[in-house]
Amino acid sequence: MSHFLPQINTNWGERTYKNLHFKNPMGIAGGVDKNADSIIAWSKLGCGFIEIGTVTPEPQDSNPGQIMDRDIPSKALWNKMGFPNRGMIEAYNNIFTCKKIESNGAPLFYPTLKSKKSQHTQ
Repeated sequence: MSHFLPQINTNWGERTYKNLHFKNPMGIAGGVDKNADSIIAWSKLGCGFIEIGTVTPEPQDSNPGQIMDRDIPSKALWNKMGFPNRGMIEAYNNIFTCKKIESNGAPLFYPTLKSKKSQHTQ
């Protein structure tokens, strides 16, 4: 899919924050691309930053049962997904491959979290 997207001109609102340069303030938030599968597409769409993940050391599935729920009286939406992803090795390989192919200079963030199977430490 990403090979068919044209490069979009997003020369508006450039910013620098803590030595990171952002071509614009619009980006992709964590949870949209959990495994770094679409970095090139986000880049070609003109994202000023890309956040993948959340990534865990080991692959993990979503929580069992209903993972989304609405509480209509309080106008709330409950997300109980549990950070499903294919693990750090898969995310790393996808990032490494994309950086070799193309880099538009957009900062890439990758939040990490312990796996459900990780040992808890004090």
